Amino acid sequence: PWVAATDEVTWRTARANALNLIDGFKFLEYYAQGNFGRGNALYREPGMIRNVGALASNLAEGERLLLIGHNLHCSKKTPASGANTIEESPALGTAIARSQEWGHKYLVLAQIYHRGEHILLSARLEKSEFQSSESSVAGMLAKITDAPALLIGTDATEPPMHQQIDLAPFGVSGYPLIPAEQFDAFLWLDEVSATTPR
Repeated sequence: PWVAATDEVTWRTARANALNLIDGFKFLEYYAQGNFGRGNALYREPGMIRNVGALASNLAEGERLLLIGHNLHCSKKTPASGANTIEESPALGTAIARSQEWGHKYLVLAQIYHRGEHILLSARLEKSEFQSSESSVAGMLAKITDAPALLIGTDATEPPMHQQIDLAPFGVSGYPLIPAEQFDAFLWLDEVSATTPR
């Protein structure tokens, strides 16, 4: 009846909106209980996967899809935050990388920063300085270049991209991984400044 009253595109949009609202409210129930991870693994990440799948399946011949997200959402071999295994709940990028239809077309360019300022969310938004550790991917790259920015493939041998290294985003929250398994390349920036909240 909905399609007859409008059209198929309108019905698909309404259905996607309804599913996103369902996932969103179920996620917020877990979030309000202080269990972000479980809500993410059950509803938030699967919802992102569903939405990207719908976008990708509607691409015209020769069209491409550009996703902009956090490195670990886009990584190729990572469980969703809050899941113990990929089988329990894959990260968005992992689901795409494992897809027979899109996996061979999926390229991940991760962004990493050596030092600078970023915005922290506490009681209010506030600027905070950070410095990546020397043992992190960003810190190791800082030792081998004087450039303000660098685009480097994960097939590089320096730093050793096929060995476990700490991603350590923003110099904190250590996250050991093997870069070559997760990303195709890094866009490394030596120094960044914080965004200005409006």
